[in-house]
Amino acid sequence: MPSAIQIYNHALSRIGVSDFIGDPAEQSKAGDFYRLWYAACVEMVLRDFPWNFASSVVALALVDGDPPPGWTYKYAYPLDCHAARQLSDSAGVRNLSANVLRDWDFYGFTLARPTVPFQVMSEAATGTTRRRIIVADLPQAYLFYTAKVTDPNQFDPGFSDALSWRIAQEIAAPFLGAPTGPQVAANAKQQYLGALVRAKAQTLNESADDPPPDSIAIQARA
Repeated sequence: MPSAIQIYNHALSRIGVSDFIGDPAEQSKAGDFYRLWYAACVEMVLRDFPWNFASSVVALALVDGDPPPGWTYKYAYPLDCHAARQLSDSAGVRNLSANVLRDWDFYGFTLARPTVPFQVMSEAATGTTRRRIIVADLPQAYLFYTAKVTDPNQFDPGFSDALSWRIAQEIAAPFLGAPTGPQVAANAKQQYLGALVRAKAQTLNESADDPPPDSIAIQARA
């Protein structure tokens, strides 16, 4: 898998810059933009899609105190959670990727809304600190979520490709200046959206739905 520096250098090449960096601490224009945008873009791309390599599930832990009005249970937000996707009971969610990629309107394709209502909120933990919580009406809830995966060795090829285009989108205008930079940035944005569409297909290829049930008429003949 490409390293963080290689992914960033791919972004540079995609905006027509060949002055690549070899060290994250490099004191150069390209180095400055690496430190400014690489980690931020990793976070944005993780949130933009339910990547298989970063998908995880955990039994949520109840936290003390009354839940907010309108909700029955209050859970701790997992420390490694970057984007909460769906709740379930102990029966789990089969074929999460296939279900998730069907009904949510996002950049030209769709992603399912969670079937179990929940909300991510913030509340006071002490007099000076706050914490994130998940509220729901489901007891003993399990959360399916995108984890905070930042190790490039864990990225899949589709994520690395999308990430380099996302970085290119952010750095093109300030790096190249007007009028070329904004034009290159607009193209990089379109390429990034295309990378997400390709990721959809790759994700669906790595999952399989249960066979559909027989029709009522066929079941009646059994």
